[in-house]
Amino acid sequence: MEVNNNLEKFKLLLQYVIEGKLVINEIDAEKLLHFLDDRSENGPGKLILDSPSFSGFIYHALEYINNASIQAKVFFIEIVTILIKHGIPMQMPDMQDFPALSLKYCVLDNLNNVPPLKLHVACIKLATVHISHCPGLKIIMEQELWKHIYHPTIHHKPKQVSKAAYSFMAKLVWKLNEYNLESELMEVLGYLIEPILASDYLNVQVIDVETDKVLCDKIYAHISALLAVLSETENYVTVNRVISLLRDYYIIDQRLFDIYNATRNPCLLKLLNVCIFRYFFVALANLMFSKRTDEFCKKMAAFYRNYIVKAIQKRDAFVIIDFVIQANIFWSKFEKSHAKELNFPLTFERNGYNFEFSLQIITYLLVPLTKYAALHKFSKMKMFKMTDIIEQFMVKMGRTVTDHIYSSGYMFGMLLEEGGETLRNKVTTHTLKGLLRLRGHINATQAGPIFQSLFYLLEIFILCDGKGALVVNENLMAQDDLRMLSYLLDAMKMLLKEHDIPWYDNLEIISLQADLMNLLKHNFLTTKQVAQVLDLVDICVKKFLSPNMSLLVESKCTQDSTLNEIGGVIKLYTQHEDWEVRDSALNLLNSCTEISFIKYMPLQRVIKEHCLMILAARAGLTDPEYYAQCAALKCLAAATKIDSIWQEVLVDNPDIYSQLFFILRNDTEGMVRKEALNVLTRIYVNQKLPTSFLHALYEIMISAALDDLHWEVQLAALNFWKKAIHTHLTNRGMLDGKFPAVTFSKEKRKIIILNEKEIQRQLTGIMNDLSNIGCLTVLFQCMDDIHHVQVMEQANGIAKDLIQLLDKYDFVDPVETTKPKAIVQQKRMDEDVNVPMDLSFAKREAKRNKVLDSILNEPRSELIFNLHDNYSQMKSEAMDVDTTYLPRREFVLPSQFLANFRKNNYDVIINDKKSFNTDCISSLDGLLDEILHL
Repeated sequence: MEVNNNLEKFKLLLQYVIEGKLVINEIDAEKLLHFLDDRSENGPGKLILDSPSFSGFIYHALEYINNASIQAKVFFIEIVTILIKHGIPMQMPDMQDFPALSLKYCVLDNLNNVPPLKLHVACIKLATVHISHCPGLKIIMEQELWKHIYHPTIHHKPKQVSKAAYSFMAKLVWKLNEYNLESELMEVLGYLIEPILASDYLNVQVIDVETDKVLCDKIYAHISALLAVLSETENYVTVNRVISLLRDYYIIDQRLFDIYNATRNPCLLKLLNVCIFRYFFVALANLMFSKRTDEFCKKMAAFYRNYIVKAIQKRDAFVIIDFVIQANIFWSKFEKSHAKELNFPLTFERNGYNFEFSLQIITYLLVPLTKYAALHKFSKMKMFKMTDIIEQFMVKMGRTVTDHIYSSGYMFGMLLEEGGETLRNKVTTHTLKGLLRLRGHINATQAGPIFQSLFYLLEIFILCDGKGALVVNENLMAQDDLRMLSYLLDAMKMLLKEHDIPWYDNLEIISLQADLMNLLKHNFLTTKQVAQVLDLVDICVKKFLSPNMSLLVESKCTQDSTLNEIGGVIKLYTQHEDWEVRDSALNLLNSCTEISFIKYMPLQRVIKEHCLMILAARAGLTDPEYYAQCAALKCLAAATKIDSIWQEVLVDNPDIYSQLFFILRNDTEGMVRKEALNVLTRIYVNQKLPTSFLHALYEIMISAALDDLHWEVQLAALNFWKKAIHTHLTNRGMLDGKFPAVTFSKEKRKIIILNEKEIQRQLTGIMNDLSNIGCLTVLFQCMDDIHHVQVMEQANGIAKDLIQLLDKYDFVDPVETTKPKAIVQQKRMDEDVNVPMDLSFAKREAKRNKVLDSILNEPRSELIFNLHDNYSQMKSEAMDVDTTYLPRREFVLPSQFLANFRKNNYDVIINDKKSFNTDCISSLDGLLDEILHL
């Protein structure tokens, strides 16, 4: 019944759209098409699409579509595309002419005119899906429809149109190859290839810029279409008729090389780069899949080298870099897509040595980086000779690449050397930009040499005199070099985040941190570059600390470590005016704090000497930018593990606990509240706290878990309650989820035997404690469906773990005679609390009156300036308010909690909620009603 209802509404909708009575916006149209294209079992779109009456309605509406508006045509054609894609009309005997009519009314009639962009793309996509079915393919070939879709000037159309046309031609060629229709295949291939074979590039001896542009325009679309054909060959790795025709009949490789030699048009050269490489790869790919990888690698490396030499002879370094980048991206994708079929990395033997193929591809990218570093004027000011170091590096690289690759790389270096410093700067910058395009496409073997090249390039930005002393008071860097430095830092960050480079393979990684610290001392860095350098230092601290014994123990040698300088750097930049710099410096402090706990303890002294955590605490409480504030709060969370550092924070700011409470209750940013809650959680886990403070902490965590409007804050609060359960279990003697045979009882102050009766008593005490602090109430109320589904999932997971533990020891549900009292909010902390948690009402009233008087008496302009200048101070003072008021709650008893979770299957409830949310978002019936205004 529901299917018929939706079907009638959809037909009514289409009728209104075609007649122009209704206009559908793009978002609603996309949703409807998504429903129709969804073939999941019992999906509403599938049931409508499979209905004969729906196909019949579309069939009879075809001849009227030309009278509709452009938007209506596009929507209708996309529906027809979905029908053809799933082959539904071809299954109905009374609609055998559906393919012919759809191509006539929806494609030919529109393409004969000049259709708008979206209509043009929709027409080509409809023709493309027809290729997958024999009736459609037959009509396309009989009517030579490809000539209406693809023409030599298609590249002047918008990119979406030209890309769709190239894809159509590629699918058509490979479908003809699949059906062994050789005459038709040669006809279509000839239409693509003949203009390339007959190009005037092959006849003209001297070509000026204008002639080059005209000749390029004649064949650009054909080469793009050929590239699309070659790009469709992932599933055609064996020898096939298409490649045989291109290689043996058309001899396309020679023609492409002739055009490459003749042209200097940069756009055409980039296109030829990809096309020629793809052609040779496809022509040789069958060798890999026939267990002849050695032969494939040798032939591919030889082609690769020859192509680079041709580019060097044209003296176009930019073309070489683009070609290497494209080749490496393609090879990386190929490795990932065929990782199960082939044993990567591929290696081959030459002259008695084994080489890795991927290193042959990437080598040419190292040449501009090392050549610029060796020839830069500042490299000559170094105490050591950069040229000698780089020469040693190149000799080392010579052992990993073949002799002909190495010699062509030397030729490339000579080209850059002869071109002058301006050319080298542009090519090096272009190379660094290209490296950023290789994000995710660099393997572990390639990462080492690339890093070393980047390191040598970084050296030129550390200015020294002839004796090795830093020159920090003079800004000698050119603007082009500073621009290059930004790309260099980005490339190093990308590389070091993706790869762990071992120090025993690349000793330069040990010196990187020292170089970065020296770089920060120069005055030519922009604000963005300072943040970039700090981020790199952060990565070094987390991943690449050098193997220095002075990091492990306190000694005089510790003073010589670069880590000792980090304290001053962090202190300087945590107070920087730019929030991105503060954020980077605080992230660095967080990393240093984490590793100073047990791993590198001398860093604790550095943090304390420079009062870094005190600065972080002030930023965490008052920083006006919430990103930096969150970073500072993360530092505080890490500091709670180190008692000596945390005590310094408490001495400097005894009110920090109440201020964290204030942030958790009142800050407008959910991200800040979440981090403040995480700090309180870590305090609870790592610090010894008085009972009176715990009462207030439990109350505010109940409020955060149940009342906060940001679901991530609720998840963080549930994590606190998970820690609280673990703490109470541990306090009762449980270790790693088990009760030992004996334990020390804090209650009885003696060692007790944990027999079955004693375990039941301990578990009863644990459940009563969890009930009294509100933990069971939180878990119980978080299962209300008003909460976010992830909150429900986490609360259910915590409850299930707790119940599973109780069932493990056959826990008997207790029968309470009285309900536990809710935690009474205290108006004053006990004397043993070293943190004042409350201020009296009188004090708050006096402060309020004082603020009001100051506002009324201050001139308006002066008030605005004061608000801006004293923001941090005002923010800190605003925290000194009464944070003790929280709504009273009736706590859940252990028996209620257990009965509820054992009676209800919350897994089903959560899944139903997920399904309900999905249905709300994707209800076809509701969407149709909304569009039709029913």
